[in-house]
Amino acid sequence: MMRFFADLLLLVAATLLPWWLVLPCAAVFFFIFEHYVEFLLLALFMDLIYGAPLAHFFGFQFILSLGSAVLFLALTFIKKRMRI
Repeated sequence: MMRFFADLLLLVAATLLPWWLVLPCAAVFFFIFEHYVEFLLLALFMDLIYGAPLAHFFGFQFILSLGSAVLFLALTFIKKRMRI
């Protein structure tokens, strides 16, 4: 039930707050909950709503999703090292 409320909170935050406030909150939830893949789904949701192709990324639209995937892998590595 707590995970549902955390997901709901992040979904509301993704629609109201900028990405640089939402992703650190999602990273905190990543350490609180086991296998928190909603982190990646949230980034994809934000890219689908707010993402725009940028010329200096060769027209790639899903920059936040790609960055979140890299952050997800880094946080997984850190979480295993911390043994949480």
